[in-house]
Formats: sequence, C-alpha cells, structure tokens
Amino acid sequence: MTFLPNNPGVFIYTLLVVALSVVVYTVVFPDSSSTPDFLSSRKQLDTEITNEDDLDQLLDDDVKIALASPQPASVNEIKPQQGNWHNQFNSTCIFIYSSPGSGSSTMVKLLEQCHVPGSEATGCTMSGENWGALQHLTEFQQSFQRTHLQPRPDEHADAAWRRVYHYPEVIEAERDLVASLLNPHGESNCWGIKEIRFGRGDKGMESLTADTQFLSSLCANPKFIVHTRRDIQKELNSSIIGGRRREQTITQKQHQCFDTFMEGTKGAPRSQQQRQQQEGQKQCLAPKDRNIQRFRHHLEDYVERNENFYKLWNDFLGCQNPPPEQTLKMKSKSHAKPTGGNNVKGNSNKPMKTQQGRMMMMTMKANGSH
Repeated sequence: MTFLPNNPGVFIYTLLVVALSVVVYTVVFPDSSSTPDFLSSRKQLDTEITNEDDLDQLLDDDVKIALASPQPASVNEIKPQQGNWHNQFNSTCIFIYSSPGSGSSTMVKLLEQCHVPGSEATGCTMSGENWGALQHLTEFQQSFQRTHLQPRPDEHADAAWRRVYHYPEVIEAERDLVASLLNPHGESNCWGIKEIRFGRGDKGMESLTADTQFLSSLCANPKFIVHTRRDIQKELNSSIIGGRRREQTITQKQHQCFDTFMEGTKGAPRSQQQRQQQEGQKQCLAPKDRNIQRFRHHLEDYVERNENFYKLWNDFLGCQNPPPEQTLKMKSKSHAKPTGGNNVKGNSNKPMKTQQGRMMMMTMKANGSH
C-alpha cells in the first residue's frame, strides 16, 4: 500500500523548506573537512595531547605555527600576537649560571662587547639578575602544562578543568614576555641574562633541569655559561657571603650542582653518603632530550686571558671581534712584615691576629665582585 499525501501542494512546500534548511546549515556551519589546515592543526594540538611526550613535541610544533603568522579564518578566530618574540626567535640567547662573589657582573659587561653574527652594531644585550623571575616563569609553565594534561573523564571534570585557551598562543605569550624583559626593542640578535639563583638552594637545585629546558626553548641558539671562581674559597671569603656560614654552605652545594650540570654524575657511589649525594645531584643534570650547549668558565680565565677564555670568546660564543682589554685587577695577598708578639705558630711572617689585623685581612681578601 503506497502512502500519498492528501494535499500534494503541502508536500512539495515541505520538501522545499527542508532543502533550503540544508543549504543554509551547510553555509553557516561547514564541516571539519572545509576548515583551513591551520585551524584544524590548532584544534588537534589542543585535543590530541595525552602525555608529556606529546607536549614536548608541541613545544617544537607551536614554534612553526606561531612563526607562520596565518590570517584568521574569521573574526571569531584569535590571531596570534605579533610581539617581540616573533622578531628575535632566530637569535642567540645566553644564560649565565653563577654563584655569589664569582665576578658574574664582570661577565655581563664583557658579553655586552661580544659581536656575534647579526649583532655587530650592538653587541649582546645582557641583563643583570632579577630575583629569579625566570624561575617563576618556569613554575608557571609547569603548572600550565599540568593543567593541559589534567584528565577530564566526565562532564563534571570537564567543567572543573574547563579550557578556553589555545595552547600555542599561551606559549607564545610567555616567550613574548621574556623578549620584552630581556631584549625589549629587539635591536640585538644576541641577548641574555646572568642569575645567581639557578641551582642555588634546595628550590634552585630542584628546578635546574626544568629551568634549563624552559630557557632553551626561548631562542633558536641557546647557550649556557656556568661561571664561578676557580678556587671556591675565594667566593666563600668574598664581601658578598664572607662570614655567613649558611650562605657559604649553600654555595658549596651550588658548585656541586654546577659540576653535575656540566659533567653528569660520576661513577657508582661507594658509600651510603655518596649514594645520597649523587641522588640529590641528579636533579641538577642537563636535560637529556635537548642538546644543551654549555661551557664552564672561571673569573680567573678572564683575568689570565688563558686558552679557556679564548675558547669561550671565539669558539663557544662566536664573537666576531677581539675581546676588550682586561681591566679587572685581582687583589693580591698581603706581604706585611711581622709586628712582633702574637704571631701564628709555625709562620713568623703572618701579622698579629688583632681586631685591626683581622679587618685588614678581610678587606684584602674581599674581591667585591658579585
């Protein structure tokens, strides 16, 4: 039995309305196959990440997407910001990990006179320390990544951890913030910072690997310089931490952390104490998934202008100009004649241990460099 409408005119009218509705829906709400490749990739980046490996890959992928600077498909699509980071990603960035009293401020002045390719007119734009601001930014990045990877198994969890952002745009905003802080005008193809808080104290040691990984993502050619005194005792007796037992102990641990960062852990531990020390130093290792360019330098290398200094200047940094004249004068030890009386046993050439004598010795040992 065939069904036929009682009123053919109504039937035809209904078909026309349905057909017109389909056409309008197709125009206003196109399917995903008609979405531009850029928008499709952006949606995939935000939805397909399920683990840290995917997230690490995204850190590289989002660079390509952000640098492509595509036009938005509609006024509703957020366009990536065209900030400082866009202009200077393909640059050299230098991060000086140093300790108090090591002469790291001298390194800032030195590197400002290093002309790498692309910065011949300006030299490297170097910043002094900023109370560990970049370490706080690493913490933000870690919290943000953890939020992005937070499981959302049901409707309640989805609401509790609602995401309204695009991951690449947040990453780009972070990098643009760093560029605004360290090379605001984008005039130099070489920029960086020195900081004494990397690898210092329990918190600094715990975050050194993560800090290095984050910093290495900020430019195309990141370089890390670990700068200290050759003899740690010079730092311990400096005007910065001299007489401050707690800071001196922290400096000793910081040096050990720097050694691990440069060389890794050495051999199998022979005792429980060595095992504990080695376990604690693992957090200072350089990231394994990145080829971190790093160089160990001492203030004495700069003063002596020895082979290690020229390796830093010419080979590691790639400075195109000769190094500036060395102007730092190292304080020498006292050769004062004995004044008689209470000389130290076994050495008649040392002055009396009077209050005045101690003050003189402290003044002569202090190098005054930060």
